[in-house]
Amino acid sequence: MAGNFSDEFDGRKVIDLAAARASRNRAGKRSSGNTVQKSRYGNTLLIRAAAHVAGEEVIRHIGIDENLQLGQLGDIMATAFNLGEESVPSGFTVESDSQRWLDPHHLVAEYFSDEGDGLYYHWGLWTFSVVLGDKWPRDEGTPRALCVGGLGDFGGVAFDLSRINELLTDDGVAQEVLSKTRPEVAGVIQRSGVFDFIPLLHAMDLGRSVRLDADVSHTLQGLPREISRQGVDAFWSTVLGLACLASDELTDQVIEETMEALGWTTAEGSSYSAAEITDMCAASLAELQRVGGYQEPALAPIDRLELYRELLRASGD
Repeated sequence: MAGNFSDEFDGRKVIDLAAARASRNRAGKRSSGNTVQKSRYGNTLLIRAAAHVAGEEVIRHIGIDENLQLGQLGDIMATAFNLGEESVPSGFTVESDSQRWLDPHHLVAEYFSDEGDGLYYHWGLWTFSVVLGDKWPRDEGTPRALCVGGLGDFGGVAFDLSRINELLTDDGVAQEVLSKTRPEVAGVIQRSGVFDFIPLLHAMDLGRSVRLDADVSHTLQGLPREISRQGVDAFWSTVLGLACLASDELTDQVIEETMEALGWTTAEGSSYSAAEITDMCAASLAELQRVGGYQEPALAPIDRLELYRELLRASGD
C-alpha cells in the first residue's frame, strides 16, 4: 500500500487546463462518492511531485497514465525536474528513509488509488514526494504523461513547461499533429505550453476531408479579422476552447487559462475574463456566429466540429 500524503497536495499552483477539460468527462462519469467509472483505457492520475531546494519547495503537477510502470514514472520525474541522463541510483519507496525500493515493473495504479496516496522517488541524494491529487477516465487520445503546471526551478535550470511537455510527448505524435495544424495555432500551443490541446487536435483528425458550402469556407478563410497580436491570440484561444465541445463554464475556463498562459494579463496583473477575451476578437466571432460556429443559432456539435476542423488545420490538408 502507498502512504497517505493528503495534507501535502495543494492544487493552487497548478496551471490546471488539463484537469479542467477532463472534468467535462468526470461530471458524467462519476458515480456517488469518490468512485470513478472505469474506462477501457484506464484512468489519468494527477500527481503532485515535490522536493525541497534551499528551503523552498519545487513542485511539478503531472497527469499520468495509471497503466505506466514505476520505472516509466521515474523517467517522467527525471524529465519534469531535468535530472539529467547520468546513471545514478534511483527508484521509489513507501517511506522517505526506506532502503527497500519497489519493483520498477509494478504498475503505478497499484500504489495510487485514492486521493492522498503517495510514494517517494529517490534520485541520487534527492528525495521527491509523489502524491495523488485526482483521477479521471482516459480516452484513446490522452497522452501518457503531461505536465500541467509547477513552481520553482531545479538544479539551476528554470522551470519551462513547454520544454518539459515537448520531451514528455516526444513520441512523434505531437510533431505529427502540429505539422497538420495551422501555423498560428501551433504557435499558440507552443508559446503557451498547453500541450493538452495535442490529444484534442489528434482526435479531431485534421487531415479528414471537410465538406462545407463555398460561402462558409470563404468566411472561415478570412478569419481572424483582428490584426493585433492580442486579438489574434484571443481568437485562437477561443476557437480551441470551443473545439473542446465542453460546457460553457469549462469553455470559458479553457479560454481564460490559455490566454493567461500566453502571457496576456490586465494592467493590474490579473487574468482576463472570457467575456473580455471574446470582446478582443468580436469581429471574428461575429463571422463565426453567422456560419453557426459560435453562440446561437449554433449548428449541431458534429457540424460545428467541421467548422473548427477547417479553421484549425494547416492549409492543403
